[in-house]
Amino acid sequence: MISNCPLMEELILMDCHDLTHIKVSAPDLPLKSLIVELCWDANEIEIFALNLRSLRFSGDFIPMYFENISSLVDVLLRGICSHDHDLGKDCITVLHHLEHVKILTLFSGSLEYVGLVEEYTPEDLPITFHNLLELQLLMECYHRRSFLACIYSFFKNCPCPCLMKLFIEFLPIDDPSQSDYQFEELLAEDTPDIVFDNLKVIKMNDFTGLKDEMQLVKFFLENAIGLEYLVLVAPHKAVCDIAKDSALECKSDFASTRFLHKNPLMLSESADTPLDLLCERLFILVKASSSETQILICDYSDYNGLLVPTHNGLLIPIHT
Repeated sequence: MISNCPLMEELILMDCHDLTHIKVSAPDLPLKSLIVELCWDANEIEIFALNLRSLRFSGDFIPMYFENISSLVDVLLRGICSHDHDLGKDCITVLHHLEHVKILTLFSGSLEYVGLVEEYTPEDLPITFHNLLELQLLMECYHRRSFLACIYSFFKNCPCPCLMKLFIEFLPIDDPSQSDYQFEELLAEDTPDIVFDNLKVIKMNDFTGLKDEMQLVKFFLENAIGLEYLVLVAPHKAVCDIAKDSALECKSDFASTRFLHKNPLMLSESADTPLDLLCERLFILVKASSSETQILICDYSDYNGLLVPTHNGLLIPIHT
């Protein structure tokens, strides 16, 4: 089919049942975009496409074989989570082939595989993304107690020396065990020493102020030495309303607007609103790290597309 379509620039394979082997061999064709989503019967993919610039894959993680993909610029890799060491090695092989891309979106399963390989076959690491400018991490299937370890492990084993923009999407989930913690203890906890020389902007969606999320903020404030903006977006569905007059006034190159934070978990007798407490704690973190970062806190409905990742709006639900 592909060889008989000499002008085809985009190929989308979606929900293709009984398609077990996907081979895209188009070295001389102008194929620029390949999308493979929810092809559950597929057990391997081969891609040989000299002009391919964009690749999106969603479904069960399966072995992928690449040849001559030097033109590839942006990749979205969404594999279903599985604690399978062999799949972990397959994932690492794929990531090695993608070391040259500039834009990358990974789901939590890929991060877990990096951790598995670090534990069992560390000789397969590191993976250095030499050209990566934008990274999006979608924590779709993880436990609140382990996502920090996954993120730390990824950045430890997958250096991104040129990274400028980082987007992290949390899975909206309540974890009451983290809602009541001593903030002073968090300040005293150590974070990995991983330097981000060029990281300028971080945006975290569905940020609720839980301990591990605040620890992640601390990690970036300490290690992203040139970080300019940290944008924290509250979950879409919030329980606690905050009056408009308690909004945080923020001005930046991106916007001049009023940002709200609605957070049912961060309640304190000494704080007038959850927003006040979160701002207070974030201010302490910034002061402790001597960071010049500007922190923008906004409600989901108010961020107006502020700092949109390249792969924004391209994701469809996966049901297994």
